[in-house]
Amino acid sequence: MNKTIALLGEPMTRMDALPPRVFEVTVDGNPYPEGAPLVAVAANDSLTIVAKTRDEAGLKKTELVERAVGSGAITTVDATLYSVAVSDTGRAQTLTGHYRPHIGNYDLLVRSTDTNGREQSYALQVRSTVRYLANGVVVVNGTFVESNAVLRAEATTPIPVTQDSLTLLLDGVPLANVTKTAMDATNRRWALQAPAMDLTRGAHTLDVQVSGRAGIFAQGSFKVETALTLRRVAVVSPRLMGTGCDGSVFQFELSTATPTVQLMLLTVSGRRVASLEWPGKAGFNVYCWDGRDSQGNVAGTGLYFYRLTAIDASGHKATQNGRMIRTR
Repeated sequence: MNKTIALLGEPMTRMDALPPRVFEVTVDGNPYPEGAPLVAVAANDSLTIVAKTRDEAGLKKTELVERAVGSGAITTVDATLYSVAVSDTGRAQTLTGHYRPHIGNYDLLVRSTDTNGREQSYALQVRSTVRYLANGVVVVNGTFVESNAVLRAEATTPIPVTQDSLTLLLDGVPLANVTKTAMDATNRRWALQAPAMDLTRGAHTLDVQVSGRAGIFAQGSFKVETALTLRRVAVVSPRLMGTGCDGSVFQFELSTATPTVQLMLLTVSGRRVASLEWPGKAGFNVYCWDGRDSQGNVAGTGLYFYRLTAIDASGHKATQNGRMIRTR
């Protein structure tokens, strides 16, 4: 069915079906998709940003603003850094600006507002990211780390920085004798590695500062535990993990490295199905049971009981029992 609507009244009345459209943005002459990272190859370089916007009813303004990640706080960009050309009787605007990214975590928005007050934004991402490692293993917040671990941070900034401006902190205190290595030719990616040290028992934090500024990068947290501790045991279907394991994936966390982690699988009647041994490392561990019993036969689907035991070099043990369901 078709429906015809006749609009009567002021012939200059403009339809306003949608918010403004930011339909083209270029950076230094290259098309820039929304959400793309905005980076500079030199610390003092300004990027040339051109944004074209349109609205069928008419545009009130087009501007550049910064939106902080997390809080969403808006900061306006100095209006002298860009100009806006108006065309098509106010229905189209072209913003041309020279913008210098700065270290932080925010979105640079091309924000356009129509004559009815509706807004549309086009975001370019400016990010300062970091990952922390202990003995080459990525530190997941709250994970266990060995007391003599080598700590490392790999930081990425939106503009080049110098090695002298970077500081690695442990529990808010700058670490000495940190080796700083550029990870690429842009000087935007740096590795900061501290020598092995004796970490005290308890919770710790890692952070990176740039030119003495804190709060730029996310902090990392970890725990040091001298006593053998086994925790966060989980059994996961390999179809969820995408590991290629034919049986079940066992995940667990250890406070210290152990030469032996024993897995015993039992049926509900108490009959032993299989026994396996793995080495354990401090922190997160992932191992696969291939779904076969001690004779190499494929175990049936159903409910099983397991006992996971970690044994350190001194013979101390930490054990967790649980149940799992085997599927295919």
